[in-house]
Amino acid sequence: MAELLGFLNSGCSRRHKPDRTGEMITLSEQELVDCDRIYNDGCDGGLMDYAFEFIISNDGIDTDTHYPYKGIDYTCDLVRKNAKVVSIDGYEDVPANEKSLQKAVAHQPVSVAIDASSRAFQLYSS
Repeated sequence: MAELLGFLNSGCSRRHKPDRTGEMITLSEQELVDCDRIYNDGCDGGLMDYAFEFIISNDGIDTDTHYPYKGIDYTCDLVRKNAKVVSIDGYEDVPANEKSLQKAVAHQPVSVAIDASSRAFQLYSS
């Protein structure tokens, strides 16, 4: 769950570009899994809003290149945690309706959550 959380949140910030190069950068999902322990619980789960709060309170997040994804809980790399390559000023919860979602995705990246706890979802196959 936290891996999904990390991918959603850092993916939401991927549109940030370094001033010098103008190239897209990929942010560290693993930093959220390893270091966001006040708000979330690593591979045991968490919430998007709390991940955004972590990025804000940490004054930023590192890149996936320098803090790569491992897919399991590790100890937070304090050197990389303090790299702070990209920061965010805030986030906004979008009302749970299609019109609000359409308006939001037209203006900025959007993270979404899916409650996959139901039996039908757990037994789904394509």
